[in-house]
Amino acid sequence: MKRFLIAFGVFCCWFFLGVLFMNTTGAVDQSSLFASKVVKPKDLDTTPGDSTPTEFVPFIEEDPRENDTNTVFQEADTFMVNNLSRGNEQLVEDLTRSIQEKKRELAEDLEKLRNVKKNTNATAVAPRTFDALFYPEFKHARFVVDQKATSFLSFVKQKLAADANLHIKVVGHTDYIGDKEDNYMLALDEAKKVREFLIKSLKLPDNQVSAYSSGETEPIYDRDSENRELNHRIEIYFE
Repeated sequence: MKRFLIAFGVFCCWFFLGVLFMNTTGAVDQSSLFASKVVKPKDLDTTPGDSTPTEFVPFIEEDPRENDTNTVFQEADTFMVNNLSRGNEQLVEDLTRSIQEKKRELAEDLEKLRNVKKNTNATAVAPRTFDALFYPEFKHARFVVDQKATSFLSFVKQKLAADANLHIKVVGHTDYIGDKEDNYMLALDEAKKVREFLIKSLKLPDNQVSAYSSGETEPIYDRDSENRELNHRIEIYFE
């Protein structure tokens, strides 16, 4: 009986070792028990004329630490983008505020300068020397002879009586109103009309009287002066 128990114990040990070995090596799997079914039809490529088995792609388990690293990088990128956007918006606001403040300061300085000019006693921009200053009146593109024109003609006659060879230079001027080029052409047109008036009235040669224009470039009164309209004038020079 004792020998039987020893043999039975040895048998049980070997039995459990065999089962453990089969379980470890996978021999207990059904596909391993039937050798004829080791290669299954579904494991082969079903393409006609091609008996090459499909490539087996092993499953690789993702490392959770790699996902955590990617999440950290994404959060960092999002944080940087948000901060840069806030920084750019703040920079634009600061620049806009600075520009507006500079504009206000410039406007205040210009207003102070304008007030200083208004408060000055001398309204003349610069002293000018001319032989005669004339303010003719024009109507329907024709020169109108009035009392001022008569006095003007008398003055020119006196000058020519002293020297008949004097050359008369007629220069037209305008005020600041209107376009600069338009003012130049207006002054030139008015100077030409005065020239024609002198030639016809005094029966002078055409080459003895010339017409020029200075437009609005040579005012005698400041832009803000009450007399600024007097910048629209005709100056006469005897040469």
